[in-house]
Amino acid sequence: KRECKWKGQKREPLTEREQQIFFKYLESSEVYRHWYNIFAVMAGTGMREGEITGLLRESVDFDKNIIIVKGALKYYKIAGIILIIAIVTGIFWMNSKKDKEEKYKLYFEETKTPAGDYRIIPMFDFVKNAIRDELDIQELLGGCKANVDGHKDFVFTSRNGMPYTDQNLNLAIKRICAAYNREEEQTARLEGREPEPLNKFTCHVLRHSFCTRLCENDVNMKLVQKIMGHSKIQTTMNYYADITRDKELELFKVLPEVIKI
Repeated sequence: KRECKWKGQKREPLTEREQQIFFKYLESSEVYRHWYNIFAVMAGTGMREGEITGLLRESVDFDKNIIIVKGALKYYKIAGIILIIAIVTGIFWMNSKKDKEEKYKLYFEETKTPAGDYRIIPMFDFVKNAIRDELDIQELLGGCKANVDGHKDFVFTSRNGMPYTDQNLNLAIKRICAAYNREEEQTARLEGREPEPLNKFTCHVLRHSFCTRLCENDVNMKLVQKIMGHSKIQTTMNYYADITRDKELELFKVLPEVIKI
């Protein structure tokens, strides 16, 4: 990619206003309210999709207000692997009904820092409340029913007690934004104002936005690197140390007090 000077699509972080709109809509929505907790934790910790879906109860320390990232939940599509084997071997067969129902295989990948330690993330009050609320809901639904490589107590599970995948989360965001935009357009028309739509975004944008909020508030860059789990400081600097346009204009106002002759 470097040799070909390849440049991927730059992910723009959400502004503070966009975050407020998104979570306010989730809180008030009867249809999508159950997604609030997991996205609140994602926006308040900067964890990756697999780290969120693979978050274990034992990784949450309510006394010290920290989250210990011990690994990530990942998966591979069974159908894809079967197809590759069939192509290589030239052998094709009909799958059983059970195989057709099991579309992917989950596995838990342990992650550690270069020093051999687990990554630690501070747990803010709203993150703590979201996790506690999610655990209470899970108990009412019968608890976590998954067992992935010996790991059983996942914090975030669906109504059937199984962990989510990143596809589940990204599809949920897509539906939430579409539903909000439809309602906002109707509300704005009735109130005689311009609508405030939400552009499409992914789970990774929530991680990007979390890092941007830290940078906007002058958090030490080395600390940001550790919280985000970047192996190189250049990643933090080059890809995440962005300032949203609203914050940029706000900072411009204080520059005359900083630069004087």
